Amino acid sequence: MITIGFTFLAPWIAVAGVAGISIPILIHLLSRRNRPPVKWAAMRFILEAWQARRRRLRLQQLLLLIIRCLIPVVLGLALAQPLLSSTGILGNQARTIHLIIDNSMSSMSTDSSGSTALERHKSYAISEIEKLETGDEINLIPLVLTAGNQLIPNQRQHDLAIKSIRNMTVGLGKPDLAQTLEYTASQINLDPNRNHHIMLISDFREGIGRVDESLPPDLFDSNRVQLDFTSPAIESNEQVRIVDVQPLRRVVLREGGVQDLASQSLVRLTRDGEALPASTTTLSATSETGISTSREIDWMNGQRDIMVDLPLPVDMTDQGGFITPIKVTSGDMTPAQSRHVLLEMEDVLRVIILDREQLGRDSVPFDEDAGGWVSRALKPIDELPIEIRRIDPLAMVKSDVVDADAIFILRPDLLQKEGWEQLRQFRIDGGLLVFAPPGDRLIHPWLDQLNSSFDLVWNSESEQVVLDPPEPFRVPDNEDSILRVVGSELDDLVEPVEARRILRVDPGLNGVVSIQTESGIPVLITESTSGSGTIALLTTSPRLDWTSLPAKPLMVPLIQEILRGGLHLSRGRQQVIVGDTGWIQDMKLVRGEIRHPDGTSVILDPENENNTVDQAGIWTLLDENGTRRSWIVANVDPSGGDLDLQSIEAVEQWLGETGEWSQKTQDVSEAGPGRSLVWILLGLLMFLLFLEGFLSRLFSPGEAPTQPAETGVMA
Repeated sequence: MITIGFTFLAPWIAVAGVAGISIPILIHLLSRRNRPPVKWAAMRFILEAWQARRRRLRLQQLLLLIIRCLIPVVLGLALAQPLLSSTGILGNQARTIHLIIDNSMSSMSTDSSGSTALERHKSYAISEIEKLETGDEINLIPLVLTAGNQLIPNQRQHDLAIKSIRNMTVGLGKPDLAQTLEYTASQINLDPNRNHHIMLISDFREGIGRVDESLPPDLFDSNRVQLDFTSPAIESNEQVRIVDVQPLRRVVLREGGVQDLASQSLVRLTRDGEALPASTTTLSATSETGISTSREIDWMNGQRDIMVDLPLPVDMTDQGGFITPIKVTSGDMTPAQSRHVLLEMEDVLRVIILDREQLGRDSVPFDEDAGGWVSRALKPIDELPIEIRRIDPLAMVKSDVVDADAIFILRPDLLQKEGWEQLRQFRIDGGLLVFAPPGDRLIHPWLDQLNSSFDLVWNSESEQVVLDPPEPFRVPDNEDSILRVVGSELDDLVEPVEARRILRVDPGLNGVVSIQTESGIPVLITESTSGSGTIALLTTSPRLDWTSLPAKPLMVPLIQEILRGGLHLSRGRQQVIVGDTGWIQDMKLVRGEIRHPDGTSVILDPENENNTVDQAGIWTLLDENGTRRSWIVANVDPSGGDLDLQSIEAVEQWLGETGEWSQKTQDVSEAGPGRSLVWILLGLLMFLLFLEGFLSRLFSPGEAPTQPAETGVMA
């Protein structure tokens, strides 16, 4: 079966041309109007001659009328620029073209003309659509999906597909080419009766994916799928990306005397480019209140990575509110050159100590009062803005922990089921939990409850271990230590401390050991989970019959760092990578919403695995009642903005894992869909004009008798 279709670029002109048929017809009819009869003697002989030639004259007039009617029609069709498309036995079979357009952060790079890669990608995609036949389908696939950049499958209205491409914007998520190609292959398998053409339009900078990352093998059958990719970029772009920003403190006490420490941060940077000459980068940080700090970074020739310290603009006044959103920038070519950081300002830290309330506490031996040792270490001086409340574990209710920042659990053996559930929720909300074994117990079955309540995979022995002789403390080499701020002094502080009794706990791969005994038994273990708070465990009780720690200089800085470093880790876990899915489940968030400063909202639905955050910034987390619970920091994956070049040979080999690809240049063609008939119609128009003139002269009545007014002759 053959299907032939016409497409007009200006269809209204074609309509006007068809309507022009009426002009020669009207003239012809008017020229045949009746004449008044005139009687004269020789009329009889003229009528006899006219009857003999009447049939031939009518054929001549009809032929001229047809030619004159065709002239405006052909003229209108030519001006309307008709395009002929055919499918079927004699033409090309209808097909589906899959346009994969790179709209990742790396597509924001510019070329020598000043245009961005995304602008070139869109222009090329539109030119490819304009070459399509009428029956061809378009499957539009942005490489990075956002709320405004969606998949558009099986689109036959080419103008709508072009409109969608023109509206396409840069997506801030990390592109996943392997997943995109797998999706495209699944769409092809759903329609095996059509021919398919995949056009991958990209500059193939490393932000789209590195060529040393494998792609799914043998996705496409070259016998029925045409695979084309555009040429990789050859112009180098230099930029300095911010890989990470780590403040030494995320929770700051206004009057805590640690402002200088709180304002410090470590920034990790990397450079994109080929030559990497010696240069200088300005790194700046600006708070929401307009306070800013900056520093100059000098790069050596060929240097690609560096880590520097940067003071953050911490606003210690009430004007800054309870949070200080800070944006650190190193340029403005791509969003990978900026990073958002959140510092929380506190007037006071509220700490709960869960310990057995005893009448006549003064009668408790001083060396066995673990709660007393911890209280004195938390608040060694009265001026320190830390509030401490001691609560019996059996008497704890939900309202006790609503405004708490940290809870030290010194009697976990007394917790009931409701108490464990309250602590679990407290951690999910971003709180710090510090456990220590009760000193008067030999067996500690509560360790199993600790694992089950907080989804830990720690291996432990419930019976305490007596160390004879006592073992001194040691500091393992661990970059994730909760004590890293005092790391330079820690070796000297732990040297005189030893453990006499201890619990043997192995935290596995997820836990971090910051202090251990000389034989390697962990003393201080921490674990932080994405989106939740921090759990810390002292495996030796802070009593003198368990360890010499309470009587040594290490006690105060250790407890202070567990508190402040634990809060730092807890707040730092409320972070999201833009474009990631499943983050709601990872953070164990309940229903509610998060709200961006520009008013954009994302409804939280734990059952929606595709819920994503499209924008970087500081989002406010609201519960179902609209009450603020905390904040979420959203940042882009800096690797998605990598502008380093990849060679044509490497890209071709990389894509070749999935099928047989051919390289195309990104030259925009002006050819439209199908075959243009303009010149054919113009030639036909010239022929008709010539024929009309020739026949008009040939059929001229100058040598023939004029048609008599037949209707005026009386019989």
